[in-house]
Amino acid sequence: MERRKFIKGVSISTIGLAALGTEVFSKSAVEISNLTNGGGGFEDFMSDESMYHHLVYFQYLYKNRRKHFFEYELHQRFFEQFSSEPRPPSAFLKEKFEKQFGSFEGFKRIFTQKALEQDEPSWLAVIQSGNLLEIKTTNENLSQNAIILLDLWEHSYYLDYQDNIEKYVENFWKALDWQQIEKGLKGVKT
Repeated sequence: MERRKFIKGVSISTIGLAALGTEVFSKSAVEISNLTNGGGGFEDFMSDESMYHHLVYFQYLYKNRRKHFFEYELHQRFFEQFSSEPRPPSAFLKEKFEKQFGSFEGFKRIFTQKALEQDEPSWLAVIQSGNLLEIKTTNENLSQNAIILLDLWEHSYYLDYQDNIEKYVENFWKALDWQQIEKGLKGVKT
């Protein structure tokens, strides 16, 4: 059997896991990869093998979504923020983060530091709370209010990064599609 050539540079926000529903799991890896465009920052963030692992896990969550609704929602939201061709942050978005965190780079530094300080599996989220943005560590479902989600459970990074969380977060920033992030912020008054 030919070795799987799985999703290169997949844009989950383009194909949408929920939109694919159970069909994604009956398709071969080649068929799924043909639904997407290659290139960009996502393939540097997550390997084919890791993407396959996530899709298998997502299949389990999808089949058992009544029991694992929060995990299903968090993973759905996690992949929606990426693109095979990530777009940079707009002036609006940079200004929003500058107002709350001093600078856009300052926000990224604080978020990265919080990710590196985690000593147990969790999610790191930027959530919208009224006019404010907060960085929170959680294992609760914040998908409705999450602007940015980082999966810090071992299944999300171990195949590609082992214990190198710093490299995982560095590549996370490269794969984010800031236009997707901005869609979540449009409701926040500046």
